[in-house]
Amino acid sequence: MKKILVTARKQTRALCLVLTAVLVLAASPAAVSGAGQDAVLFDLCSLGIVDQPREGAEDQITRGEFSTMVVRLMRMEGAASVQLAEEAFSDVPDSHPHQGAIDLLYALNLVNGAQDGGSVAFEPDVPITLLQASKILVNALGYYSQAEEAGGYPGGYQTTANRLHLYNGCLLYTSDAADD
Repeated sequence: MKKILVTARKQTRALCLVLTAVLVLAASPAAVSGAGQDAVLFDLCSLGIVDQPREGAEDQITRGEFSTMVVRLMRMEGAASVQLAEEAFSDVPDSHPHQGAIDLLYALNLVNGAQDGGSVAFEPDVPITLLQASKILVNALGYYSQAEEAGGYPGGYQTTANRLHLYNGCLLYTSDAADD
């Protein structure tokens, strides 16, 4: 039994390290510069989380791209190719390159959208924020209940992400600090 717990802890720690690398790039690729950014991108490529380092790596990762990264991280690419019975989000057509991943994360209750009139929008081409990425990763790790008990979105997810050490390696700052 002890051996199983040690193995589970090691797997969780490894998953958290990979998630941290994804989170760092999603939140602000510019926060990891030069050789550090190249190393993170190389590691993510080696793990199959990203296809290849992209041109303009200083650009933020979109909500759609991040969804695909999470699906790959979960090793559920095959499930992402299955069509849902109905459209999950009004702004994610079947032709969108990240539609399968977005729909899968929605079906797993890992993402939700925002009300846009009478429909729900996901905004797949908008850069993902640190808090949005944190919420998805906290949910993917199975800590939804703890995050909700800690206050829900955004504070409860931020607190839970901190407890999981998902922000290790991130350069975090607020716009208030920049104004001083």
